[in-house]
Amino acid sequence: MREIRRLTEKDLPAYYEILMHAYTGFGISEERLGIMDREFRPMLDSELNELYGVFQAGELTGGMRLINYRMELRGRRLPAGGIGSVAVGQLHKKEGTARDLIAYALEHFRRRGTAFAALHPFRVDFYHRMGFGYGSQMREYRVEPEYLPDGPNEGIEYLTPDDWLEVVDCHDRYMAGRDTLFELTAEDCDRLFGRGRKLVGYRRDGRLCGYVSVSYEKEYVFRNNLVVHELVYTDPSALAGLLGFLRRQGDQFQRVIFHTTEDLLHLLFANPANGSNAAFGSFHIEYGTDGIGVQFRVLDAAEVFRQLGKGSFGPEHLRLQINLRDEFCPANAGSTLVDFRNGCPEICPGGTADIELNIGVTEFSALVIGAAELLTLLDYGLATLSDPAYAPAVARLFRTGKKPMCNTGF
Repeated sequence: MREIRRLTEKDLPAYYEILMHAYTGFGISEERLGIMDREFRPMLDSELNELYGVFQAGELTGGMRLINYRMELRGRRLPAGGIGSVAVGQLHKKEGTARDLIAYALEHFRRRGTAFAALHPFRVDFYHRMGFGYGSQMREYRVEPEYLPDGPNEGIEYLTPDDWLEVVDCHDRYMAGRDTLFELTAEDCDRLFGRGRKLVGYRRDGRLCGYVSVSYEKEYVFRNNLVVHELVYTDPSALAGLLGFLRRQGDQFQRVIFHTTEDLLHLLFANPANGSNAAFGSFHIEYGTDGIGVQFRVLDAAEVFRQLGKGSFGPEHLRLQINLRDEFCPANAGSTLVDFRNGCPEICPGGTADIELNIGVTEFSALVIGAAELLTLLDYGLATLSDPAYAPAVARLFRTGKKPMCNTGF
């Protein structure tokens, strides 16, 4: 008999053991055990984080962490469910444990009225089959400091945990208009001020207007790199100040390594080359390495439009029927008729549509968050319209002009 329930204190040692052997890259040691205990024990009574496990005959065979986030999307702040720390015991692989955990998580968030779920994939194909679409794209730049733009030194300072309220406020202002960014949590702040990292801020007229989180990557004793984990700025002058700080570290660091969702950040660099000539048979200069970031999934198509509301979509006037395929979450499948007027979607209980869109939940999720363009999905045969003549108008409805930017670790 299989049961899924919230973990209690007595379940933690078994969960830690599963986690350590599922994520061996983080190490298997008493030190790692202590780090996990400090991270997960407070979640037992948390409203933000919840720990769940799968039990078979009383034995814990797998577990996960569910996080109640809020994210920015199309000018709105709305709930988003994070799924993290998914782990299955090595003796219980291929028993459907992970699949059951994800199915439980989706229904859990859906019951709460959360329209989106998000996760960091350990295997893209596994979550793709469960309806998670591509979301934010991570890029690594490895830039020599001298090619960063210069900026003033005034206003640059180290930040400490005493500044955390200002950091949260600064990040909140940075979120505005940047799709899929999650609000900072207490755990995020602990990571920003964690061991091995420095948080450097830019202050203007007494107000924090940006910050950069950095750590160090060792190559040799006197040849090392400066790693940028997060770059937050509320205006161009804050960005210039922080980049100027990074540039001035050129006497100590060989390269500045950016881990970012901003795929056009290289526009700021005089030379974005990363020092490798491996790309395209060395005919082209390599400047970035891309990776899959956070994947997103729509849990309730009608709820998406209710929560986004006025001004979230293009100015087209039409009635669109969305015929959604969702084999993994049948409650989300079916037809939804939406009347779009001046950017405002309204769910219609009945009536006739001007046009029908046939699409799977994986592609629909990517479309809604701005990771995919409808015209591209049509070209690839990943979506169809009942009348192709409507393609430009429907594409304008969903176009955001912004790429997903979520880079929260969870």
